[in-house]
Amino acid sequence: MSSASLQSLLEAAVARGAAPGLAAVAFNRDGAFAQAATGERSVNTHKPLTLDTVFWLASTSKTLVSLAALILAEKHAFDLDSHDDLVKIVPELGKDYPGTKVWDLFDGKDDEGNWKFKRAEVGITLRHLLTHTSGFNYSFVSEAGKWTDAELEKEGIFNMKGDLRGINVPREYEAGQGWSYGRGPGFIGLFITRKSGLTLRQALRALIFDPLGLAKDDIDTFLTPALRERYVDVAARHPVDGSFVSLPFHFETPQYEGDVPEGMSVLADAPACATLPAFAKILQAFLNDTKATPAHEPLLSPEAWAIASADDLEKRGLSVGQHPFVKAADPTLATTREKWAVPKDPASVKDDSLGFTLMQTAKHRFETSTGLQPGTLEWSGLANTYFFVDAARGLGAVVSGAFFPWGDPKMLDVRDEVFKWAGDNAPKVQ
Repeated sequence: MSSASLQSLLEAAVARGAAPGLAAVAFNRDGAFAQAATGERSVNTHKPLTLDTVFWLASTSKTLVSLAALILAEKHAFDLDSHDDLVKIVPELGKDYPGTKVWDLFDGKDDEGNWKFKRAEVGITLRHLLTHTSGFNYSFVSEAGKWTDAELEKEGIFNMKGDLRGINVPREYEAGQGWSYGRGPGFIGLFITRKSGLTLRQALRALIFDPLGLAKDDIDTFLTPALRERYVDVAARHPVDGSFVSLPFHFETPQYEGDVPEGMSVLADAPACATLPAFAKILQAFLNDTKATPAHEPLLSPEAWAIASADDLEKRGLSVGQHPFVKAADPTLATTREKWAVPKDPASVKDDSLGFTLMQTAKHRFETSTGLQPGTLEWSGLANTYFFVDAARGLGAVVSGAFFPWGDPKMLDVRDEVFKWAGDNAPKVQ
């Protein structure tokens, strides 16, 4: 009954043009209690979108990268706050690394409109990278970030290709003194591969996918033939008439079976592709990660999970502002959002900013209009994938429309409907 109700919600959303196709999974500590899919996974071939469809997870896969890094950090007693310890593993972040630009800070513009720079004083730590407080920014959310990518492209360097020079870029502020969504996860990927001695694909499989019993044909960092056959064709909404067109290429990030070519790296910002039910199993594991279950041993200790899911910004007097949440520098990829989450009772909330965690997710500090409670983790992926995990209620959901631009208003309405639906229809805890 629950899945039928969720199916009807998604069908109505596709009918009103919210997305070419939609899939959603709602889950609690026992697993999925509802899942549904409808519409098309390709606007060219009109192939149906099903629960077996493989999605590019984009930035929602950052949670997997964080989890792998934190598992390794706990296993090796790695100091999250030591710049010196991180540089031993990722020397590219060191002040004396040849050709480094990560110690340069944007310092406004001169009278002719050219960017000025000054030297940074604070070294980046793993905590900074995981919480997006290192000073880096993505091109689609920042004028300086867009300028950086334009400069890289002049040299034939494209950030989405995994070139290490694409993350050797200036920062916009001293590490730990602000929050901005940026390309720091590329360095987290280097930490994982060097600390584990595995490729990122092998590390995610060994540390997360296999322990959770996830099949190789349901989640991977490679578009294997089995996954490619069911892969969604990411679409784009036409800015004028609102229709959808298929992109002329597959969105996939560079991965390597064996040794990484000189000067290259896996793109840990957005590496994974998966069916939504498979991804939901990982998010569901967050709800059980402090105790063993019939399915798996905990991936982190209770102490490590408490650190990973805490509002890491609050103790540093920082926050993720909502004015605007994202000022999009590239409207083809992202939409400017004045607010991300609306309080249920705006009059009672003096500060509607958000927290952020080591899991690379936002953390709500107030109850939202869709019923998300304080403490809920939430994040999204560039191709309009959204999830929340509420450990206190033992509840979560994920929904995706697989199209650009991110933050599409109609898709955000679907996000809110699915999130509210999950809260209203979750099985009662006995």
